[in-house]
Amino acid sequence: PFFAAQFLSHFAMENWPAVFYMFHPPKVPLFNPKSDEHLMKWGQFFAITYIFIFLGDSISRRIAIYLKTPSLRKRLACLGFAMAMIVGGLYLESLAIAIIIPIAIFMIFWGNGTIYGLTANHVDKEVPAEHNLASYSFWCFIGDLGAVLGGILVENTHDLFCRGHEGPYEC
Repeated sequence: PFFAAQFLSHFAMENWPAVFYMFHPPKVPLFNPKSDEHLMKWGQFFAITYIFIFLGDSISRRIAIYLKTPSLRKRLACLGFAMAMIVGGLYLESLAIAIIIPIAIFMIFWGNGTIYGLTANHVDKEVPAEHNLASYSFWCFIGDLGAVLGGILVENTHDLFCRGHEGPYEC
């Protein structure tokens, strides 16, 4: 399950550029892609979004690594929650409504940080010290496979997310 979570997490993170291509500079329509009202500068919108990325990832890592997870069952439940956050974030992104994109990104990166923290916690508790490096390396390799797939599918994701959301500044 830790490998599947890592694959999903990296897929979602590397698929993030689809959102960049969804909104066209110089403005981002916050509520309705077909509207010329409630616009924000493109750079400001993505600056705010990156703050949400930073907060989601960095806070969740610290929380996850210090969670009291004495049992594998509890770690797996937390891992399931993290994966649900990523899937929920991807769903919110698919709505292509700019005002909720920072929340969606926060959820994806919260899931990512939680997966990192939980995995570090799990490996440190369950894998003999002499095999830690190999375990982490293989886990990272699985994540890289998800990242490659996520990167390859950026255009497909863009097309999927943009269905029915065309406007002067979107899609």
